[in-house]
Amino acid sequence: MAENEKTIPKSLMTAGPTLHYSHANVSGCYFLAVCVYYFTAVFWSKLLTGKLVCPVFPGPIYLEKLIFSPLSIFEYPAQIFVMGLLLGILIAVPILASQLMSFKYSLLFIITLAFVAGLPGLAIAVLLGAFAAAVRPLRFRSRIIAFVLCTSPTLIYFGLFGGAKNTDSLKWAMSYAPWFDGFLNAMALAGLVLLIGHFTRYRPSLIWTTSFAVLTITVFVFQDGINLSELDYQLYIANNNPETVKEFQNISIADGLDNVLKSPKRNSYFQPPFYPVETIALRGVLKREIQNRLLLDRWPEWFHGSGATAYQGRRRQLLRQYDKFISPDKQWWKPEILHSTLLKSRARIRRMPIALYYKAMLSELSPELNVLVEKEVLHFYDDYPHRENLPIWHRLFSEFPDSPESIEARWRRAIHLAGMEEFTHAQEMTDQGLAMIEKQLEKIAGMSLNEAESIIRKPSKTVITEYDLKRLKRKFQYLQSLISNGNLSSDKLNRRLTAEFILLNPHDVYYKKQLDYLLEQAGPNSPLADNIILAQTMLISDVIQRAEQLGKVAKNFPGTDGGVHAKFEQASVKLTIWKEQQLSDGEKEKYLAEAQSGLQIFLKDYPNSYLAEMAQEKLSVLPSK
Repeated sequence: MAENEKTIPKSLMTAGPTLHYSHANVSGCYFLAVCVYYFTAVFWSKLLTGKLVCPVFPGPIYLEKLIFSPLSIFEYPAQIFVMGLLLGILIAVPILASQLMSFKYSLLFIITLAFVAGLPGLAIAVLLGAFAAAVRPLRFRSRIIAFVLCTSPTLIYFGLFGGAKNTDSLKWAMSYAPWFDGFLNAMALAGLVLLIGHFTRYRPSLIWTTSFAVLTITVFVFQDGINLSELDYQLYIANNNPETVKEFQNISIADGLDNVLKSPKRNSYFQPPFYPVETIALRGVLKREIQNRLLLDRWPEWFHGSGATAYQGRRRQLLRQYDKFISPDKQWWKPEILHSTLLKSRARIRRMPIALYYKAMLSELSPELNVLVEKEVLHFYDDYPHRENLPIWHRLFSEFPDSPESIEARWRRAIHLAGMEEFTHAQEMTDQGLAMIEKQLEKIAGMSLNEAESIIRKPSKTVITEYDLKRLKRKFQYLQSLISNGNLSSDKLNRRLTAEFILLNPHDVYYKKQLDYLLEQAGPNSPLADNIILAQTMLISDVIQRAEQLGKVAKNFPGTDGGVHAKFEQASVKLTIWKEQQLSDGEKEKYLAEAQSGLQIFLKDYPNSYLAEMAQEKLSVLPSK
């Protein structure tokens, strides 16, 4: 009989102790665990991508990008602990579900990890761990040791794909901190669940209650150490500086024009006598047509390609990004009190000046249409305060008057105040701006070397750099010279013309004609004449001829602010000739010597000029004689 008995093979996988409870109890607690895990994955996705569900599938296998963007662990050390706590839940829960229930209960967690959290590589590692936790060989008495063994694929994955590349050794070592912290938190969470379960017979509620408690702690750690508003700032503002957006860098339209002129549709589009037949003449007419259309912020329908037309769509996209931080819409699921609290949070208020500054500077960016015609390059400028953008600058100045960004708002307000003949108010604004600049420069000079070079660097409180401050200082001082008593008088005509001159846009296509009109109105003996003639001289495209004319302006208006400025510009133009013009070595040496001599004489004669500092900087980088 014994020989005929058949041995029933044992199954590879076995059920865990939690399944001994009623089906309703297990199913209900499992549903709650899935909900907590889903919200954990949503929090992770929001933290790392800004979306509630990872927008890219598959998500990243290499994890380097996640430690730098949007919240860098080298700027926000609390991010290490936040990521670690979330990873603890994301790793531990599926393996615990497989160990205490069965393998099939872990699958929904792993799918959530791969698709919602956007961590497919980690999902595969956790899948291997969950499978191992359910098989009979690892169903031994010490469940915590079994859990540790089952998390080994996760540890290997972090070791292979978690570190930063192309960085120094200290940063490389620190880049593993979130991943190993997550691994240790998974150990701690599992240890807590198994310890409590040992005394409570592994109740079904253990997993969801413990993970919910850890998730709650994570939310508090995040809000206290980083804040949701700071996350929004990094997502929508910090990396959207208009000055660095590629669509607003110099873009050649030459290829686009070449394509138009070579197109088979050329004859049907540009028929004589409306357009010239000769190619060079037609090219000039087409550039003028582009210029005229862009005055209305439109491109001709016949012009395509070359990337030049992309800036308008990019501007709209950036403005939407800024508004998500400045005035975000309330989601349907968000309570009104929570929405109001987030809008009034200190972190959002602290970052609001930067958001308003970027929005205003982006709105100021305009194509320089004269350069487009002359050089076939789409170039943008932002150094003129357009009146339609004043409301943004007003808000920045009114609501955040002590922020460094408000210095720029003061200058732009001062220009328009002077243009309204409110010279006293413009002078007050100028004095405030200069005082704030000096204070900020002292603060920058007082920064310690350790603070500037440490691995953990706090995110900057302002985007106004030392270079920006010096640039603004010169702008304020130039405006100050224009509205000084030397240029202004009690004569109403002179005050009106000075106001008009200050408001002129040097990038306007009609700028030259406007200067001619002002000079005609002012007359050669006007206190404003030197500044108008200097502005006319600066429009000369030939640099050698411009240098000669600047010398004449300096000679004809000695001691005036326009004459002094002309001396500085003449030396600067000679430096440009030395650097950029194709001349013989002898001629280059001549212009270099004249530039050096001109700057030295300028510093000697006008040491108190607002241009003296810039002259000294230029002189210091020139080769010695």
